[in-house]
Amino acid sequence: MIKLVILGTTDHSELLHHYFSRTNSYEVVGFCVHSNFRKSDEFLGLPLVDFETMGNVFPPDSHQLFVSVGFRNMNDDRARVCEEGRRYGYTLASYISPHSCNLSDEPIGDNVFVFEQVIIQPFVKIMDNCVIWAGTSLGHHSIIDANCYISGNVSIGARTHLGRNSFVGLASTIQPKLTIGERNLIGAHCHVAKNTAPGSVFRSEQSKLMPRTSDFYQRFL
Repeated sequence: MIKLVILGTTDHSELLHHYFSRTNSYEVVGFCVHSNFRKSDEFLGLPLVDFETMGNVFPPDSHQLFVSVGFRNMNDDRARVCEEGRRYGYTLASYISPHSCNLSDEPIGDNVFVFEQVIIQPFVKIMDNCVIWAGTSLGHHSIIDANCYISGNVSIGARTHLGRNSFVGLASTIQPKLTIGERNLIGAHCHVAKNTAPGSVFRSEQSKLMPRTSDFYQRFL
């Protein structure tokens, strides 16, 4: 089994520990954070060390690293830490849930995490440092460029190119054969039907709040 260190001590890090610990490929042996964020010596019962000096405890020639950082700053923070890890000599691990459906023969990038019930159709390419949450569907011949974060239940049509450092919110739909520019911010429940420019932002309207309580409307159910 590959010895793995996870960078981060958030709820997301705990979740990834749960998944990695249930594989036959990885053994999570510890956590790390940048020294200015470290408040204790352990997390989830495992050693917690400074990222800057973790090689003294978890040498890069015998351990791999997964960077558990969210989508802040349009995924720049996660990408930056991945590059730091590479400079320290670490191989960045990737995880594809055994409960997903991966029909693509294309190699998956480094520091990629694919949750359960994700459908990856043939010829899909997923580049480095992408997070793809449960229930998402990636249409055939699509390209998910580096440093993207795709929330749950997203549908991306065939032959779509999702640009670098983009974020796609819950239950959004991107139609087939589109080019989505770099650093796009697509909110929850959006429907994108045209090519987009770099830095585009999409927001769907909030659901309407009705004027009466549920006790009144339940009679119509």
